[in-house]
Amino acid sequence: MLKVFITPFILVIIFSNNFLIVSAQNVNARPDSINNIQQKDTLSKFDKFNKKAEHLFRILPVPIYSYSTETGHLFGLAKYNIFRLVKNDTVSVASKVAGVFTFSSLGHISIGGGSSLNFGKGKYMLETGVGYKEFPEYILGIGNDVSRDGLEQIKVRKISMLFKFFVELAENLQIGPEYFYNDYYSIEKGDSSFLIKDDVLGKDGGFSSGLGLALIYDRRDYRYNPSTGGYASVSFDVYDKAIGSDFNYNNIIIDLRKYFSPYLNHVYAFQIYTEVKSGSVPFYELCMMGGPDRMRGYYKGVIRDKAIIDGQFEYRMPVWKIFGATAFAGAGRVAPTFSEINFDGLWYSYGFGLRIMVDSKNRANLRFDFGFGEQNARGIFIGFTEAF
Repeated sequence: MLKVFITPFILVIIFSNNFLIVSAQNVNARPDSINNIQQKDTLSKFDKFNKKAEHLFRILPVPIYSYSTETGHLFGLAKYNIFRLVKNDTVSVASKVAGVFTFSSLGHISIGGGSSLNFGKGKYMLETGVGYKEFPEYILGIGNDVSRDGLEQIKVRKISMLFKFFVELAENLQIGPEYFYNDYYSIEKGDSSFLIKDDVLGKDGGFSSGLGLALIYDRRDYRYNPSTGGYASVSFDVYDKAIGSDFNYNNIIIDLRKYFSPYLNHVYAFQIYTEVKSGSVPFYELCMMGGPDRMRGYYKGVIRDKAIIDGQFEYRMPVWKIFGATAFAGAGRVAPTFSEINFDGLWYSYGFGLRIMVDSKNRANLRFDFGFGEQNARGIFIGFTEAF
């Protein structure tokens, strides 16, 4: 299995010491102002530093660095913000915008951004995303019974977009249309690639255009770092030549999550995910195992087929002030059809992570996850908010 070794580097910004100077003009300051000053004085040096860092985090992007034998030295910037779209709307969940730009010493480029905008006092949610990718991808073949001996690298150039709009049906229940656009306009592979030898659908790239409907039931206490409640979503999408797609196929996704907090802010989190595609599915749109959110430890897409099911458990615990830790484990497999999925040949993953709260108002964390899998698979994933 693919080894991914990444060494993160985040720029440390050193703040100068600020001293509160009360001039003669402030002698007659209002009592509440004096109380505020006294409360600030009771903060520890760490808390004062953290408040400044959190404020700066909302303004500046975070420099990132990583290295792997496949990508070489990778540099970039990541920006993430959570905010109220309408200040006096305290009912809607906080909105989110995020963006990442990376480039490597081997000439690979990835640019992406997205948003989740909540407004109308909980009645509406708009999700958007756009990305450009010129990056290596790794694949062992198609199917569940693969091994590292068949590891193959291809280079993909891709433009993608998504659009979702949800309307409230009832309390905690939303429904709405969604649209996906993926243009794989270049796929570079070796002459001996199994994509050529097996004449795999999509080997020369293509355009996928999908339109569908999604239903969401969300009772999580916090959207971006839940500790109690549950989440369930079901979506059905159609990719058809009538809406501009080069391939005709359907896609169904079911995502179930549950959270418990039995004591002292410790959290038990569970997720079951399944996805099934039918029809003429190009290899780059097959259901993919791995990545930063599910089956952490495997490179996303290194194992793929038309159907997938996986589940994971995560234990989250506070450590000290803004710091926390997690431990997680998962299992899953792929198959040509959902009926062929069973408990034989399961792939397993496990790992641990570090959490740093960078937005205390919305309980949003910067996360570092160290994942491991079978056949010596491993990876480090850096992101904002929880994996699920």
